Amino acid sequence: MVYNTVIYDTVIIGAGPAGITSAIQLKRSGFNILLIEKNKIGGLLRNANKIENYIGFSDGISAKELIASFGRQLSSFGIKLISGEVYKITKTALIPNLNVRVFNRAVFGTIEKHRFSGPKNPAGFLLIKNKLNKNKIFEVYMGNGTCYKSLTVIIATGTISKKARIPGHGNLCGKKVFYEIADIPLTNEIADISLTNHKKTNNKKEILIIGGGDAAFDYAINLHERGHKPSIIMRNNPTCLNLLLKTAKEKKILYFENTVPLHIYKDNDKITLECAHKTFKADFILIAVGREPVYPLIDCQLINFENNGVENNDGLFFAGDVKNEIYRQLHIAAGDAMQTAMKVQEYLKKSVGISEKDYRQS
Repeated sequence: MVYNTVIYDTVIIGAGPAGITSAIQLKRSGFNILLIEKNKIGGLLRNANKIENYIGFSDGISAKELIASFGRQLSSFGIKLISGEVYKITKTALIPNLNVRVFNRAVFGTIEKHRFSGPKNPAGFLLIKNKLNKNKIFEVYMGNGTCYKSLTVIIATGTISKKARIPGHGNLCGKKVFYEIADIPLTNEIADISLTNHKKTNNKKEILIIGGGDAAFDYAINLHERGHKPSIIMRNNPTCLNLLLKTAKEKKILYFENTVPLHIYKDNDKITLECAHKTFKADFILIAVGREPVYPLIDCQLINFENNGVENNDGLFFAGDVKNEIYRQLHIAAGDAMQTAMKVQEYLKKSVGISEKDYRQS
């Protein structure tokens, strides 16, 4: 049986700041890449309102504008973006009688086909063996069954919110209870003005935020600036940065310390949160009790378990928040991803025999 496939130099999983940075760096260096994102591009930027510490924007820039700029840059480089969720990553040997299509590094970027028929064509087999480490390639399986093959993989899947253990919230997730601001069905901001009747729209929503860390206070400030009324509920005392706490106080955002959530239930169009000594009603509940890395299913033989399993190993690389623990900042993610992309270039050159120079000559 003859199989037909394209082998990418790199498949990048996740189109947040890290994945996008890696993709642009590798694409501009001439490598054949594929970028995969299960949601919309932007990562955690989708939860932000305004970015004030991104270099080059003295007055800050809205997250929406920055994400749109990222999208335009991906398009300008012609980077292929696939929408879908990666199910698992494995590594497999090339199969005899495999008809492999690889982007040619010697003939003006056209596609070169190699047909391998096992022992009958040892020269061709050795050619690809020299290029592919141990004659193996990565297989990236999507939830719909599609499989993409590549010489290297960058995992830039970021983090997800830790799940709360509050009775009643499970059935309301995605309806009245959310873990990401970007997922809350908020309409136009309260300050928006209709161009037809010149009246302010009144879409102010009351939102309870459960959590006492940086994310909870950042979300509250974000929602307040967008014209909504957030309140923060926390089990203990605030653990956020002093700057965030000071800003919340200046904006008169209510926060309730030592308030333990006990039960959540829907009450007509509202949602009710019962705590030990107080009951709250709101339009939505946003849970922000911490974040943790999220990974596709990865063959355990591909993981280097020194450094919590995120050590780059034999063509498998990690970039951005998925490996940076609590250091979730745009600059850190982008810088880390740039370094990772350069490491991928070095790996392809040393271990596989493909380099930027090969592309520049094409």
